[in-house]
Amino acid sequence: MIENAIGLVDMLGYEAICKVDCPGQVPFSAGYALALLTYSYCRGIRLGRVIEHSM
Repeated sequence: MIENAIGLVDMLGYEAICKVDCPGQVPFSAGYALALLTYSYCRGIRLGRVIEHSM
């Protein structure tokens, strides 16, 4: 369900900025990162370190 909702968000502008301003390759796709944050927030997890350990 979250994947379907994130699929509707236009992330091309964000990804274009990352490709121009950031050296190297983006570690995760913007859609994946947004889906992970959305899922975590829905589960009540709001700290980055807790999200990282739950992956």
